[in-house]
Amino acid sequence: MFGAGIIDNSTIKKYTEAFGSLFNDVRINHHDASGNVDSTLRVPLDFSSKSKWVRRIQELSSITDGPKVQIKLPRMGYELTGLSHSNQRQLTQTQKYNTNSSSSTSAGQFTMKRTPYDFDFALYILTNTQEEMWAILEQILPYFDPDMTIAINDNSDLQTSVNMVVNLEGKPSFTDNYEGPLKDSTSREIMCTLNFSVTGCFYGPVITGNLIEVVKINLYDADVDSRGDVLSIGDTEVVTITPTVSQSSFDAAVPADTLVVINSVG
Repeated sequence: MFGAGIIDNSTIKKYTEAFGSLFNDVRINHHDASGNVDSTLRVPLDFSSKSKWVRRIQELSSITDGPKVQIKLPRMGYELTGLSHSNQRQLTQTQKYNTNSSSSTSAGQFTMKRTPYDFDFALYILTNTQEEMWAILEQILPYFDPDMTIAINDNSDLQTSVNMVVNLEGKPSFTDNYEGPLKDSTSREIMCTLNFSVTGCFYGPVITGNLIEVVKINLYDADVDSRGDVLSIGDTEVVTITPTVSQSSFDAAVPADTLVVINSVG
């Protein structure tokens, strides 16, 4: 498409997995009648649309045609709900991002397209009791004030880490449903929805271009007056510079009163 070849960065997948990794190890304690910790539960996390996720939990499930059981709560699920371009983080279109995917000494690879986007995610929490809901929220909310930043490698060619800012948007929303006897805690379903925005970027195609291997410069000994005008030019010396020569060593080798003229690039 657009004549630039296939872009295969798996950008959306990487940001989705990075967001889910924030919540894949949420643990809560269950207490006995005396208030002592009776057990510790790791809350399962699913990636699915809200309607499919809720229906899967509410319906009896079975791998075979044998007895069916209902999925136990608490559980969490999340999904990508939207994408939007970020004008505030837009950079100049002429900026290059060098890659490390080329092993050639005579050619380099780079991309000039790094388009900022905001990824919208929703996190759903479903429990049977308020105590479990409060305990789960207590494991999540303290880390968002209202945002947190993690470093990820979102492009395997660039091999550099970028800061992914995860921002908690608005207030948590709750729904409380009963299906069955009020005394049966398993018939109650409390859902909390948390909405997040995540900063990210899409990358354009990788472009291959020739590297500058040698720079030839003509050096002239020049006489200048107090205004900086050239009065006379002496002998010419050709200096060849390679990319391994640093700018500081070049500055030290060239006197301040020497006129430098770039003659050719080869």
